[in-house]
Amino acid sequence: VALHADGTVSGWSETTSPPLEIPEGLNDVTAVAAGERFAVALRRNGEVVSWGMAPVQPALGQRVTAIAAAGVHVVALLEDGTVRGWGGNRNQQLNWPAGLSGVVGIGASSRATALLLASDLPVFVRQPQDLAFLAGQSLSFEVE
Repeated sequence: VALHADGTVSGWSETTSPPLEIPEGLNDVTAVAAGERFAVALRRNGEVVSWGMAPVQPALGQRVTAIAAAGVHVVALLEDGTVRGWGGNRNQQLNWPAGLSGVVGIGASSRATALLLASDLPVFVRQPQDLAFLAGQSLSFEVE
């Protein structure tokens, strides 16, 4: 999935799989992320749009400022600095400390480990054994 400077999105896939159909009229996008057989986009107004075989998104109750996805889960940073996640939780990748707030950036690995970067905490990694794997990956964090 690719985000273009004009806020539109395009996508492609391996030659053995059909590409995910991007929702018609999807525009004003500020961020995109992809997992296994699904993708999500964050629109400028804070709305999250998903397509493909995406996990069912709960009501988030407020504006989303950043998104991340990997495997079969999605992580959203909300405007109040809290985080919501949904989708597969087989490796407890969505089980971060209760009451975690002050989060300024999020990311997700292909090993289904959610990462949280908080202003008053070090980077939180759900699966410490994945640190060696993550060291060789390219992850990005959004800071507002």
